[in-house]
Parts: sequence; structure tokens; C-alpha cells
Amino acid sequence: MATVKTKFRASASETKEGTLFYQVIHNRVARQIHIGYKLYPQEWDAENKEIIFPPDTGEARRSYLVSLKTAVQEDTKRLRSIVSHLDRSGNTYTAEDVVAKYRSPTDNHCFLSFSRNLVGQLKQIGKQCTADTYTTAINSFARFRNERDVPLDDVDSDLMTAYETYLKASSICPNSISFYMRNLRAIYNRAVDKELTVQHYPFKHVYTGIDKTVKRAVPLNVIRQIRDLDLSLYPLMDYTRDIFMFSFYTRGMSFIDMAFLKKKDLQNGILSYRRHKTNQQLFIKWEKPMQELINKYDTSGTPYLLPIIKNNRAELDTVSNSIMLVKNNADVTITGIYITGYASPEGSEAHNLKLSENRAKALTDYIRTHDRISVDLLHVDWKGEDWDGFVRVLGDYPGLLKRDSVYAIIERYPNERDFCELQLRKLVPSTIYQRLLNEIYPVLRRNEYRIEYNVRNFDLEEAKRQIETRPDLLSLSEMYKVAGSYGKGTPEYDKVMAVAVRYFPTSPAVLNENAVNAIDREEYDVAIELLEKSDTATQTAELLNTLGVAYAKSGRYDKAEDAFRRAAEAGSETARHNLEEVRQVMDQL
Repeated sequence: MATVKTKFRASASETKEGTLFYQVIHNRVARQIHIGYKLYPQEWDAENKEIIFPPDTGEARRSYLVSLKTAVQEDTKRLRSIVSHLDRSGNTYTAEDVVAKYRSPTDNHCFLSFSRNLVGQLKQIGKQCTADTYTTAINSFARFRNERDVPLDDVDSDLMTAYETYLKASSICPNSISFYMRNLRAIYNRAVDKELTVQHYPFKHVYTGIDKTVKRAVPLNVIRQIRDLDLSLYPLMDYTRDIFMFSFYTRGMSFIDMAFLKKKDLQNGILSYRRHKTNQQLFIKWEKPMQELINKYDTSGTPYLLPIIKNNRAELDTVSNSIMLVKNNADVTITGIYITGYASPEGSEAHNLKLSENRAKALTDYIRTHDRISVDLLHVDWKGEDWDGFVRVLGDYPGLLKRDSVYAIIERYPNERDFCELQLRKLVPSTIYQRLLNEIYPVLRRNEYRIEYNVRNFDLEEAKRQIETRPDLLSLSEMYKVAGSYGKGTPEYDKVMAVAVRYFPTSPAVLNENAVNAIDREEYDVAIELLEKSDTATQTAELLNTLGVAYAKSGRYDKAEDAFRRAAEAGSETARHNLEEVRQVMDQL
């Protein structure tokens, strides 16, 4: 059996910190693990092999040493767990094997690593809902651990009790705590079933039950007051009130069920629908107040009963026109239409994932039926809450109060988005969140679509016609053929190459060709602008050299020197020669 020791190596200078390291010994072969933990000689008890606190230790230093001591304890427990697993396997191993497993970032004998691998496996076999549920619990536990993994053998009752205390201190309600614990328990039991650890019953002292939710209701007179409010000056509030009242009239219909009600669901005075949550079919008698709400809104351009899903005629026509433009072109064959749904962050992450799914599927269904597109060509995906889009749109609101705080909250909780959204709701004053809800969130609720297609090859005469009408259908090589047919230096050649830059802006060959042509015409500023605007120009030696030539020709030798230097560093011998030449010119000025 291998042994693990913690050792201290003092610095050559008595005034500097030394370093801790771990030593693994097996079959008289020793290997070291350097961990980068530093402390002074007086902070190390060599006899007991542990960190100590000298009497004159300040508060900040004490805090550092406490965290260091905890880290060492966890590291050594993990190393001993690895040794224990290797011993139980019955296979021959070396000290090097122990070190390799310790350094492995995906050690499946650690709880977080095992959990995340399990989530990946569930997604592969189509169990997306279970994977999403597990991910929520894993992210919460990872925040508690500050992303430090823990060996499966060390998942015990003390750890889970500490986690429960952390959740309570974070004002998490008992049912949510139970939700996290039950899912973590299910993950842990899977590890036990795989014989990755023995059953320690770590969840026996934490709450895993379900509290009865106290029913909350408002008196009927309050409902009447809400109904009779004059909100004509506040259209968004008026709309929100109408959605609430429709839910009340329909016996508490959920928002998602209201969103997907279609006009065909209302027949002969009976509204029929299936609950998204349970697929149970329900029937509701259509009453006058319901019709009055429906009559307030123009939904003539949509199949939906309520104006929640904004698939209005203009938006749908835009999608249809794009598809038909490709479909009706005899030179083009559609190979796939890709639709991705997104949602805004209000509400739970799981709920918004479902909303984005339904949004994408609704558009897919419309395209299939309206544009008569084969189902084999339609590929639907959904991403849930669009936090990247949130950050981008937030950049358009420089005057938003406490915008930096919003950015900070988003960055602080990348793996706990429900908690993140809760912190945004708590921002003071409340008008900050109201602006997010009213101005930014609606932009995030959308579908994006992409049409992929193949274009047949064109002969030279056909390509010449296409360059005037549909240059987007030509390949770069076809554009080169057209340009070459006119001859280099002719106006027609330059015109075609300008089109090539527009449609293939990242092609180094096209950029260089156009820049060189501009230099030949002594249009140095045109060449410089062309290259400076392109990210590609800063990545290739040839383009940097051409940029240097343009600057040198225009008399801006300092910029030419910089461009030639970068090109030379990228390996261009021509640029190295040009750099010497331009420096000689600069020395003579």
C-alpha cells in the first residue's frame, strides 16, 4: 500500500516563504507533487507534519493559513482515496499512477467529475430533463465547494450537513434544499451502484422531504379592483393585467398553456387544450369576459388565440420570403433549415428552456406547413435563456442605473442562473429590474434561423451574369475566373475583385490582391483602410507586409516600420528586407 506524506521545503533565504509538497511512496519508489502552497518555517510543525499559527500571526495571515490547512487536508484525503481505490482494484500500480490520477482534472472517483460525466451520458441517451435537473443541483453544490472537487469516499454526513447549513444561510427554502439533496443523493447512489465508492449514507441527517406549500389567495374584491383598474396610460401593465385576468377566468391556466392556445382550440363555446406539464386534456366553458379580453387585441396574423407569441405576419413573412428566395431558385438546392429558439431569463431556467423549445417548434411547424418544406430538411434546437445576448444588448444601454452591478452579477454566477436572476430582481431601486424586464428581456425572446444550400457550378458566361445579379451564389474561384477573363488592371477586373472582398472579407488572397491593386493605382489610403479594417490582415505576414508598403508609399514611415516588423516576426523575409530599407530612409530624414 502506498503512503502519502506532506513535507515542507524551506527557502534558501530565511526571510522568504518555503513551499509545501506531497510525497507518494510505493514499493520504495517516491514521487513528489508540487502544489505551490507557501508558508514560513515558523508556520510549519515538522514533528506533527501540520500547519500551525504562531502567536504574532495577524488576522489576514491567519485566514490564509486556515484556508491552506483546509486545502491540504482535502488534498491528502483525496490522495488517500486514490490509493484506497487502487488497492481495492487488485491491479498492480506505481507511485507514478497515484500522481497521475491526482493530477487528472476528470478523475471519475471525485463527486463533481462523476456527476458531470453522468450528465453528459444522460444527454447522449436523450434524457435531457433528468440531465437538466441534475445540473441545477450540481451547480449549487459546486458553488458551495468553490468548484473544488471532493473524492467520492469523502462525501459523508458532515459534508452534506455543512452544505445544508450553507443553503439555509443563503435563504434557500426547505423544498428547494430538499430538491438539491434528493438529486445529489440520486447521483451519489449511481456512483455506489458502479462500485466507485461504498455506501456511507451521507444524506441521512439532511432534509429530503417535501413541505406542504401554504396556499396563498387574495379576496374576490381585490380581483375586482385589479380588473377595474384604469391602465390606459400604461399599456404594458394593461397587457399584463389582461393575461392575469384571462388566467383567472380559465381556472388558473398556466402561462405556457395560455401562450400556445390556438384559435382552433375554441369550438362551439368550449375551449379545449392539453396541459404542457401533464398532457391532460381540459375543457372550459367560454364566457363573455374571456371574449372581451380577446377582442382587445389584433391577432389576425397569427394562429394563436392570445398575443403572447409574437409570430406576427411581418415576422413570418420575412422568414418565408428568405426560404422562398432560395427554394424558387433553380440554381440552388436547400440542404437544411436550422432553427434555434431562445428565451429571456425571468422565471426558472428549466421553464425557460421549455419556452425556447416551444418557440422553436412553433416556427418549425409554421415553415413545414406554410412553405411546404420537407420535415427531413428542418433541424430544430433550443438554448433556453440567452445570457450572452443579454450581455450584448446591455451594452446598448449605457445610461442604465447600476449597469456595472448588473454586469457583475451576471459574471459572478455563470453556473447558477436562477440564483443570478434572483439577485437581479433584488437590485435597488426596483426600476432597474423593471427596465430589464420591459426593454431588454423582450429582445431575447426570439428564434434565429439559418438556411443552408448547395449552388451548382457556373461556366464563365453564366458567372459573368451572376456577378451582376446574384454574386452571393458564386464561389471565390468562380469570381477569380470572371476577373481573370477581363484582364488585370482593367476597370472590370477591379470591380469584380471589389465584389470578392465584399463576399469573402476574410480571404487573405482577395484582400492582398485588392490592396496591391490600390497601391498600383497610387490609392494608398484605400489600401490602408482595406487592410486595417480586416482582422485577417493582422494575422498573416503577407498582408502585414502589403500594409507596410502602403504606409511607406504614403510617407508614414513609423507605421510602415511597425507593419514590416510584425510581418518579419511572422516569418516574412521580404518584410525583413523592407524593414531595413524603411529604417534607412527614416535615418536620413
